[in-house]
Amino acid sequence: MGKIFVIMLAAVCVSFSSCETDDTCDEVPSSCNETAYTQGVLTISLTADDAENPNPAVKIYRGSVDSGTLIETVTASGETITRTLPLGSYSAVIEYKHGGNTILAVDGGAIEDESDDYCTKSSCTECSATTCHELKQPTLDCTLDSAAFDEYISGDSEKCFIATAAFGSPYA
Repeated sequence: MGKIFVIMLAAVCVSFSSCETDDTCDEVPSSCNETAYTQGVLTISLTADDAENPNPAVKIYRGSVDSGTLIETVTASGETITRTLPLGSYSAVIEYKHGGNTILAVDGGAIEDESDDYCTKSSCTECSATTCHELKQPTLDCTLDSAAFDEYISGDSEKCFIATAAFGSPYA
């Protein structure tokens, strides 16, 4: 009688712990990086080939240009500058000279660690979570469009001249 009770109890336990299909369980992508990022690369695009601006000074801020902290001033010698920096929001400003005018090009963005959670089933009764991390690295556009500025100054353009995303950027 004791053996029959143990067999029946085991059968009941197996029926309650049988595998169920979990539609919310996504497979972990093969490109999954399980290590959280602490830093990334900030890229700044600029105009440095102009005769009036052969080596413009680029000011890099943690936070916004208006209320952030100046972390570095770089004399540019090419079309891009890259810096490895901790996660966070950054902005840059470049002062260009053009035809006797001073133009400020401002843009901003954030280096971010974005994560998604996935689950994996190692057996019928065990489910474990895996967090995959993706690094978001911005390119700030601080280029100068001299032709567009000339059109604006001469009155040939009905649009307001914006050197970059200066006024549309939440970090400017």
